Amino acid sequence: MNSSELDRVSCVLSRAELRQYRRHLRTTASEPIGPDRAPEPLTRDERRRIVTRAYAESESARRTITRVSRTVDALQSALGVSRKAAVYEFLRALDDRSLAVLEYCWHNEHASIRELTTLISAVTDTETLTVVREQLNAVAQKTLDESVLEFERRGVDSRTGTVVTFEWWFTGEPRDHSALESLRDEKVVVS
Repeated sequence: MNSSELDRVSCVLSRAELRQYRRHLRTTASEPIGPDRAPEPLTRDERRRIVTRAYAESESARRTITRVSRTVDALQSALGVSRKAAVYEFLRALDDRSLAVLEYCWHNEHASIRELTTLISAVTDTETLTVVREQLNAVAQKTLDESVLEFERRGVDSRTGTVVTFEWWFTGEPRDHSALESLRDEKVVVS
């Protein structure tokens, strides 16, 4: 994996994952990465260095980083986006709830507002609509020049052939269910 790809992956990984990598590298690396710091935001250069070192020195980190990269490749293909960097920028800008909605709709092709409200533990459907319209789709429009979810009054589920009414649909190609990877719930074990 080249350094620019590692740099992009470092922007998608959570701060907790990066801190875990940093702690591991500080205690096990032949060349320590530096003292543990307070949870202030890491600079882009610090993120890149940590991920590059973790990728080089930890099999578990290498598997996680490779899995994230493959998931981004699949999302890029599903959305028909030409620039991979745009997909990384899009994912980096999403909060956990927006990412959960994206993953759910990508995996299931469509979802009702009630399903999404339950998924993100929103208090009201209006709160869920805000997440979809003002966070997820707004970020997608800004970074990818298109929305990733559309509301349809009527559609046909490609897996079952049933008619589905009044649901939010993933605008890209549905995900191959056997290959689904989660960016939000990725567990990192540094060996």
